[in-house]
Amino acid sequence: MSELGQLLKETRDNQNMTLEDLQEITKIQKRYLEAIENGDYTKLPGKFYARAFVKSYAEAVGLDPYDLFEQYDHELPKVHDVINDLPSRSQTQSFSPKPSAFNTLMPKILLGILIVGLVVAIYLITLQFTGEQKDNEGQNDTSDQNVVIDHDTEGDNGATKKNGDKAADNQDRNKDSNQKTEEQSKKPQPKLKLEGTQGSTSTFQLTNADQINLTIKPKSGKETWIDIRENGPSGDKIDNKAIPKNGMLSSEAQLKLKKQKIWMKVGSTGNIQSVKVNGQKLEFPIDNVVQKVVITLKK
Repeated sequence: MSELGQLLKETRDNQNMTLEDLQEITKIQKRYLEAIENGDYTKLPGKFYARAFVKSYAEAVGLDPYDLFEQYDHELPKVHDVINDLPSRSQTQSFSPKPSAFNTLMPKILLGILIVGLVVAIYLITLQFTGEQKDNEGQNDTSDQNVVIDHDTEGDNGATKKNGDKAADNQDRNKDSNQKTEEQSKKPQPKLKLEGTQGSTSTFQLTNADQINLTIKPKSGKETWIDIRENGPSGDKIDNKAIPKNGMLSSEAQLKLKKQKIWMKVGSTGNIQSVKVNGQKLEFPIDNVVQKVVITLKK
């Protein structure tokens, strides 16, 4: 085992992380992670992947990958070895296909179609604008001939009654709005309570809520990983548009879950700025890179 591999393995063990946990977070196969810990980079799919895999491994366990590159550069495969294996520019050019006559003429054909379409569009817009002007002139002439000034008292009374009805409607709306505000202020606020922690799993109870509203916000420029399931780790996975399919979050995600109980597993917790449940801040009770949380809704 190399010095770099030994350091990575010890850091992982101190975080109570298994290779399976690390595989879920980094999406790197377990056998490649074992090869990195053993310093056997020949088992990786290529020399180019060595530094990329080590970088992902280091970030997942909370280490600075660039410090490791500088300190253990002598253990890692050299990048120039990969570059020397690439074909030369002359070899690449020798296999470059010659452009066909069709490909040469296509841009000219498209340009001609575009110009014709533009001319037709301008012509149609001009016709429409001219027709609207004529219609407006005809309407103005008709309205000038049909203007009638009515001083009838009954019309004034109708206007007054109409204004009174509007004022009454506004008063009713304001009354309904005030009643809704009072009802909301009397309603008890959601409460999140830690019930206990066993191993790396923490259990919370949520009260005074109709559903579980979960908000996860990573730190700026950082990523975290999350897996949410119904009832427990073996339950159905909860799919949500706010969370990418690979589970990696780089921006705030808001989820409204109509579930009685959820289980979630969070990786790279050091990259998380905040986790809120129905507006209440969730504090991780243990200092692990990978956290498991159970939230039960009690109505």
